[in-house]
Amino acid sequence: MLACKEKKYTLGFSAGKLLHNESLSLAKHYLDCHNWTQVAFSALSENTIQVRRFNSLKRLTSEIIKRLKYFNDDELLYFLNANHQEQAYLLWIVICRRNIFMAEFANEVIADKNFKHKLFITTDDFNHFFNNKVILHPELNKLKLETVAKVKNNLFKTLKEANILSTKNELKLAYLSQAFIKLITSRNKNELLYLPINLNMITKMVK
Repeated sequence: MLACKEKKYTLGFSAGKLLHNESLSLAKHYLDCHNWTQVAFSALSENTIQVRRFNSLKRLTSEIIKRLKYFNDDELLYFLNANHQEQAYLLWIVICRRNIFMAEFANEVIADKNFKHKLFITTDDFNHFFNNKVILHPELNKLKLETVAKVKNNLFKTLKEANILSTKNELKLAYLSQAFIKLITSRNKNELLYLPINLNMITKMVK
């Protein structure tokens, strides 16, 4: 388990995908052996996540393992046994743990929109968010326009795969079980804000 997110933004192409089934496969293997090196070796030698090109296989396997390391064993076990939707929410949370850029977007855009009862997230919202980040992180100016567009597209795609956004970019209220809430709040209750939750209901449940 890793305790904190990387200090630098991770804006690679693979970072913007949910990789749901692939994550399940590698998480299951880890809980069988409790050895990430063995998981990686098996994933590459057996093509566990079913990727045609070996370079893509290496990149995606590495990305998934880096994410899954931010789960503790209890969270991994819950992840494997949860329903599809809660699995997707957990994957989004772990992406935010690993990826500061995604976490800040969740806090500054998703949580803010949810708090203000504004239902839609637009590409203009992303552009405004990104431009504000450039002020604090001048290195973002070095990114090509194509890279920024890819990050934006992958972010929206991930949110839709996680059922956080609809196909029309409308926030979809997250209905969480008490077990899910207990799992997340036992570590960091603020991570619930990565999801479009009913704030009044959650406040009552975590007291």
